[in-house]
Amino acid sequence: MGLCVHRKPGRPAAPAKAGRRGRAKITDEMRKAVGEMVAAGQTGAAIAKALKISLPSVQNIKKALGLVKAR
Repeated sequence: MGLCVHRKPGRPAAPAKAGRRGRAKITDEMRKAVGEMVAAGQTGAAIAKALKISLPSVQNIKKALGLVKAR
């Protein structure tokens, strides 16, 4: 039987690639800002870019605040 040349258990993971961010911490202030920006008529993409969070995060916050219409 041959040895497996894959990553060994307990070996540290490779460092993160350049240009990738870690998870954003969504604060109460960010949630409030999303609500205010939606009320001001800004798009989800513009809000995400301004707050440096992902578009799905913006959508989740809008949903939690009750700012999206049911299908």
